[in-house]
Parts: sequence; structure tokens; C-alpha cells
Amino acid sequence: MQHQQIHTGENPSECKECGKRFKHTFQLTKHQWIHTGKRSYECSKCGKGFIRQFNLSQHMKIHTGEKPYEYSECAKAFSHKSHLTEHRWIHIGEKPYEFSKCGNRQMNIHTGEKLYERIKCGKAFILKSHLTKHQWIHMR
Repeated sequence: MQHQQIHTGENPSECKECGKRFKHTFQLTKHQWIHTGKRSYECSKCGKGFIRQFNLSQHMKIHTGEKPYEYSECAKAFSHKSHLTEHRWIHIGEKPYEFSKCGNRQMNIHTGEKLYERIKCGKAFILKSHLTKHQWIHMR
């Protein structure tokens, strides 16, 4: 049954807080940590908390200065693989985010337009998920 959902695109598990849907209940459970404020992984250097171990590992690179991803053309190094990928596009002139590829719904990602604003503090965000994450700062 779960395998069939891959083909049908069905997402039966829904978050009661924000309405986001997931294929599997374990994905929903992990997602709900965002709403509960649960931060199981804490940075030993600065005390910042993270929902996932992976996020803590990525964060630790700030403190260690680790930059394992190097671009051979210019020897510039990056702490995250995605940053290397973005930098590479500068050298090859590739523009992977053409609007026709992802649809108009996400066009503001490319334009930088901040459509989602928190009225109480005036901060605005490109993605609704970023606004939702920010709102937890005010709820602590």
C-alpha cells in the first residue's frame, strides 16, 4: 500500500498545525518537531538546537571552518556541497532555475520577492515555510 503511494502521489498523513501532507507517518512525526519546538541535537560550541543530527553536523562547519568542497577551476572551497554547485554555475554560465522548469508558483524564489510577512515584527520571507519556522522564535 505504501509503495503504491509512490505511483499515485497520495500523501495521506496530514499535519494538523499547518496542513502539510506526507507519504509516511514517520515523515509527519519528524515534521511535527517544527511545531513543538523539540530540538534534540544541541551544538556544544554555541548551544543552538537542531531538529536533526544532519543539521547539527552542517552547523558545526561554522565553528570548525571546515570547507571540504573545492572547485578545481578556481580553488575556492565551500562548507556545503550545494554552495559549490551554485558557484560552479558562475563558471559555466548555466542558469538552472528557469521559470518554465518549476512553474509560476515558486517564481518568487527566483525574483527574491518576499510574499510572506509576519505582521508583528515586520520580517518578510520568500517561502511560507521560512515564515513558519521564524514564527517559532516568537513562541518561545
